[in-house]
Amino acid sequence: MNSLPKELFTNLDNSISEFCGYEKNEVETEILEIFTEKEKTTKLQNENGYLFLSKTPFYAEKGGQVSDRGWINKEDNLAQVQDVKLVNNKFHLHKVSVKGILRVGEKVMAKIDIDRRRKIACNHSSTHLLNSALHLVLGSEIQQDGSYLDNKILRLDFNHENNLSKEEIIAVENQVEEWIKKGYPCQINYETYEQALNRKALAFFTEKYENIVRTVQFGDFSLELCGGTHVNNSSEIGDFLITKQEKKGKNNLRLEAIATQETVNNYLQEKITTANKEVEKAKDEYNKYKEKLPNEEFASLLKSFPLKISKDNYRKLNLAENLLINFKQWKKKLEKKLIEEKINLYSSLPLRNHSEFFYLIYEFKNEKGDFLKVLAEKYCQLYNPILIIFFSKSTKKNNYLFLVTISKDLSRTKKINTQTIANQITKLYNGKFGGNDLLAQGFINTEKIEIEEELKKTLFKK
Repeated sequence: MNSLPKELFTNLDNSISEFCGYEKNEVETEILEIFTEKEKTTKLQNENGYLFLSKTPFYAEKGGQVSDRGWINKEDNLAQVQDVKLVNNKFHLHKVSVKGILRVGEKVMAKIDIDRRRKIACNHSSTHLLNSALHLVLGSEIQQDGSYLDNKILRLDFNHENNLSKEEIIAVENQVEEWIKKGYPCQINYETYEQALNRKALAFFTEKYENIVRTVQFGDFSLELCGGTHVNNSSEIGDFLITKQEKKGKNNLRLEAIATQETVNNYLQEKITTANKEVEKAKDEYNKYKEKLPNEEFASLLKSFPLKISKDNYRKLNLAENLLINFKQWKKKLEKKLIEEKINLYSSLPLRNHSEFFYLIYEFKNEKGDFLKVLAEKYCQLYNPILIIFFSKSTKKNNYLFLVTISKDLSRTKKINTQTIANQITKLYNGKFGGNDLLAQGFINTEKIEIEEELKKTLFKK
């Protein structure tokens, strides 16, 4: 909508766009003007465009609150309202997608998405309660720097040097929840700007206000200048949860939160269920190998799971994080132990002796690159100088992983280069590789490996 030419709106009638959305969700109105992306027009037919109404229930994006969405229709002709912006800070411009045809001068019904508006109102009122709770918990020096809210989340930016502690977050949440449960009516007043400030109403002093302002009040703890949509009573919010905090500068902190019982329950269900599944997966893997490598700390942490769905357990999700960190550390030790055990199975591979160095060429079945590297390092330590070429046939048809490495002593002679050999292998068997002078690895496609004879013709040729 910002891309529309400003000259389209230079001569707008002051009677356009009477906002009645505080009182009504649906209203009969008239289409006064229609625009495409480039010009003024008289109709929209099965296309996207913009229109002004004589009166509208749609809240336009302002003060951190997103716009309403909904529908404008005349009989079977329907326009979906996707966004609403203020033009010249006054006129409601509706972005629409039309199915059928709508014309200038037609009487239409305009109706907001009531459920979406309800969720937005809950989040906006929650933002006010959050702001007041921050003042109580952190101190009166707290000042709101900005906010954003839609039908899913709310965000509040304010001056604060450090992240909030777990205890501070819980204290803020508890205070907001207390105000929700007690059910304070939302009191809307229109008064002079001076009267509002005398009543200690919170205002953004960077904003420009008219002489008559709208104030929103809950109890004796929250009073703000605000033009947004709100619940009728704080009890309608249902529930509240802070989900995230983020530093937005040296002295600025952003809190993200959610509201309504449904939204909070769904969020807790998702987060705790996901954590339980991750823990259960780790537990299953641990149980397979616990006899081989016991982990008492991990076993002790497991006793707290699975977590039931609750706010208290949401605050304990760090237990799941700690458990999974412990599991990853244990798994690394296990993998090292398993590799060491497997290496013993390959301690007597067929080693050959060239006139100037040892060489080892061997084909495995479905062994991973990490294991091949460790095994190659072991042979490099035992036999020096040495050239090692390992192949591992994967489960995919005609697909091999390969590794080429040499001991440092052999590298110093500069007679053998791993990349030269890897290049020769990939040319023979249609593949790719990467690496350095000491180690190269890649993939090739072939039915069988017959590299030794090829190397004898070139590399091993005396």
